[in-house]
Amino acid sequence: MRGLGPGLWERLHRPGSALQLAFLRAALGGYLLVLYRAPMLGYLHELTLPRFYGMTWSVLPGGFERFLYVSAMPALHVVGIVATAAMTVGLATRASTIAATVCWVLQFDVYYRMTKSHVDWPYWNVILLVLCCAHAGDRLSLDALIRRRRGVVITRNPQVYRWPVELCAAWIALVYVAAALAKLLPLRAGIEWLGGAMLHHVVTTFHYDSPVYWMTGAPLFDYSLRWPFCALSVAAVLVELAAALVLFQQRANLAIMLAIMTMHLGVYLTTGVIAFLYSGAVCLLFFSSPEWFRDCPRAEAGA
Repeated sequence: MRGLGPGLWERLHRPGSALQLAFLRAALGGYLLVLYRAPMLGYLHELTLPRFYGMTWSVLPGGFERFLYVSAMPALHVVGIVATAAMTVGLATRASTIAATVCWVLQFDVYYRMTKSHVDWPYWNVILLVLCCAHAGDRLSLDALIRRRRGVVITRNPQVYRWPVELCAAWIALVYVAAALAKLLPLRAGIEWLGGAMLHHVVTTFHYDSPVYWMTGAPLFDYSLRWPFCALSVAAVLVELAAALVLFQQRANLAIMLAIMTMHLGVYLTTGVIAFLYSGAVCLLFFSSPEWFRDCPRAEAGA
């Protein structure tokens, strides 16, 4: 794949873009603020159960989780929103990112453990941890504005802006590959998925909630036919597996981004489930190349 650009290891040693890293920090922070508005979080804060009941396994001690549930959730919610907002605008960026990460992980651990509801919080945990270690506040931030007003100039090796983006992109690519494997394994479930039965069930179940129905009052096509669902199911797996190419090349990233966003858009149009469209858009921003940003050193950056 040499003709498609350098692999991950080589890219990690290339210069990056402070502007790109700052933009990704702000985009992720803005999206997390939207997720903080989820009605389910408010419901959990108001719900009083006789005891905390975890429906899944967790590395956190049970006593600590009970303390979070009984005493700390409202405070985590408020502090999390404030810290995430500060991270988004780049105020005390390193400290606010660490605080936002801690509040996010602890709060959504309790949320997920009590509900087993599908949420995308595990996807963001790794990205937040990477941003905690990155110099993500050097551009597009109040920190940068304050430094400029004080006449403080910071000069860093451009490579420090590259590795956080590449690691996050690799993580997101692996998440999509894992989603494909989850459809294929175990083998019996994979055969059912590739046959289109699962996708047919989802689309027909949510048909009356879909934008297609709102706009046309009719299905997108004849839903009694099974072969379109079979073809779409196979296509979804291939698109998700294609995300692995991000690890080995760079020039096809835009095509991969468009294919994945088309898949998420199709899910929204046929089911009304928009969460994947939002989270996918934020995730795929990490597939963008630093060379697309004007501050990335051109002399050393290869395609």
